Parts: sequence; structure tokens; C-alpha cells
Amino acid sequence: MVLKEYDEESVNRLTPIIDKLPITKISSSQIIKLKNFNNKPGEESLIKDIISISKSENPRQEYIDLMTKRDKKDNGRQRGYDIGSLYDQVVKGNYEPPVLININSTLYVIGGRTRLYAGLASNSDVKVKILNVKDLKIS
Repeated sequence: MVLKEYDEESVNRLTPIIDKLPITKISSSQIIKLKNFNNKPGEESLIKDIISISKSENPRQEYIDLMTKRDKKDNGRQRGYDIGSLYDQVVKGNYEPPVLININSTLYVIGGRTRLYAGLASNSDVKVKILNVKDLKIS
């Protein structure tokens, strides 16, 4: 099986499970405890930097600046969306919830890190969906 086909098959199997998950809110104090939240080597201070943004006078602009700088370091990453708009959506609660997976009572980030970072920067609770290992039927 080709990897691309395998990935598509996995997405097709997981999407209906994730779509049915309830939405839960987590706080900034819970966000910083997520495993693999900071997933890039060399960015050990990222979470501390984002927390300090939440205490600044203009967290929105500082968040935009930090993410823009981070993207430039990442070979000029193009996100396909505006970071400022994403920040605004998180603050207003109008966004697709990030997905976490619960493995042995420990939460890991599957997707939506930038939304989680925005929640942390804005000191907002973040809506998430939590997939439990028991929800997966592996055959």
C-alpha cells in the first residue's frame, strides 16, 4: 500500500469518529500541560514566550509577530490563513476545535496547535475534541 493511500484511508476512518466527539473547553493551565504541545526542537522557550504574550498590552499583535517569525524560521512556511484572523476566531470562540488524544489519562495534541497557541496567548479557554483510545476500533 502506498503511504498516500494509507493516509487517506486513515483520515476517512478517523473523521467520522472525531466529528461525533463532544466539544470540551480547556483552560490555559490545562493547555500548558498537554504532551507534545511544543513539537519542534530548538523552540524550548516557545510556551514561555506565548505565556508572556498573554500578559502584554497587545497580545494579538505580539502573537502575530511571534508566529510570523516562527514561520520564517520554518523555511518561510505559508499557512494559507491569516494568523490575526485565527487569533480573533479563537478569542470569539468561532473555530474548528483542535483534536487531542487521551492515552492513559494523558492528553496529546493531534492537530490544532496554532489554535491552542492562540488560546494561550489570549488567555482564553479553548474548545477541543478529545479522542479516547477506547473510541478507536483497531482491526
